[in-house]
Amino acid sequence: MARGGACEGGSSADEEVRVSDCVFCLIRDGGAPVSLVHSDELVLAFMDLNPVTPGHVLVVRARRGGVGGCRRGVRARMWSTARGWGGVAGRGGAV
Repeated sequence: MARGGACEGGSSADEEVRVSDCVFCLIRDGGAPVSLVHSDELVLAFMDLNPVTPGHVLVVRARRGGVGGCRRGVRARMWSTARGWGGVAGRGGAV
């Protein structure tokens, strides 16, 4: 279900049930509590509810799908967002 920061896409009814259970999809769609720190057309970044380190920020695709299927520009935006917030969030936050 959750892989590489977001759920895998699909079109079957079973897949739609799985997508509705994906925490990243729920966050993206406003169906789960989140402390959003960045949002644009390609990525979302938010504070982890169970941080590994103080200031731990999670960066996921704004669209449904795993990172492996992303265009290069989407992966680059995810990385640059993670690097940017990693330096801001608690100086030493995990990226």
